[in-house]
This record gives sequence, C-alpha cells and structure tokens, in this order.
Amino acid sequence: IEDGLDYNEIVGHAKDLEKILQDLPPPLKFNHLHDEDSQRPGRLMTRVMLDVHIRRTILNLYGPFAQAEVGGTNFVEARKGFITSSLVILCYQDIFDPAFADLDTIASLRYWDLFHVCCKNDMMHASLGVCLEIKRWNSRTENGTNGRSSPDVPVAPEAPDPVFTTWTKSS
Repeated sequence: IEDGLDYNEIVGHAKDLEKILQDLPPPLKFNHLHDEDSQRPGRLMTRVMLDVHIRRTILNLYGPFAQAEVGGTNFVEARKGFITSSLVILCYQDIFDPAFADLDTIASLRYWDLFHVCCKNDMMHASLGVCLEIKRWNSRTENGTNGRSSPDVPVAPEAPDPVFTTWTKSS
C-alpha cells in the first residue's frame, strides 16, 4: 500500500473478476446441475477449480487492502470482497471431504487429495484472512469503539452487515 497502489483501480479489477464469475456460461458455473453428467466428480472438480482460480486472483487483488489498516482507513469494500471469496473457497472443502460429501457423488479420496494439492495455499490464505477479520471484530468489541477512535464517546450499535452475517454452512 505504501508503494502507491491505487485502491479504486484495484477494486475495479477485482469487481470485473467477480462479474466474470457471475457471467460464466451455465455449464461452467459451480452451481450448474443441469443433468446427471454435470454432477459427476470430474466435472464438479473442474467447475470448482475454475472458480478457485478466479477467486485466487480476487484474493490477491483485495488482500493488501483487506489486511491493512493505514491512517484509519479500513477499506470496507476490499474487506467484504476478500471475506466473501475466502468463505466460498473454504466451503468447497466439504464437497470433496469424504466425511461430509455425498457418497453417491464422491466415493473416492482422489478428489479430496487433488483438491488439497491444488488449493492448499488458497485455503490457507482464505483461512488466515477470515481469522484476521474475526480478530478485528473481537478487538472492536473489546475496545467498545465499534471502529471509532474514542472509547469515551457512547456509540449506538451498528446494524449487522448483511455481507458478513448471511454466511452459514448451508448457504
């Protein structure tokens, strides 16, 4: 950030990639379950890998801003985009995990192993980003400032942010 990165330009590129994810043709989208062939593990893995590779770039674009606090600027938009992509990547683990996966779809450890070989760095990056955000939430609550600089000034509680509060395992 000190090297003069242009926040608006970086966020613009990341938003372009998010739009590309939304505009993928249906057979390439992760949630495409048109027919029985599209539910086969190989095709599912291909769609997941495409999504993860695009999200990897999104995480790298948002990362410097999402993880920094420079001059009181908290880069909310970058943090939201970073957390959203991080949570999606982390949720993909359950698809191939033999303990959670649909055994009719994934009956082999090969996909679980391949997913971890290809995505372990992405999962670590996403996990650390989520942990950093949890740490920020906890420190904001402990300081009683809700992100403001003076703990002596009473502050009305903020409304929950829908981007951060709608994530559940099922969603």
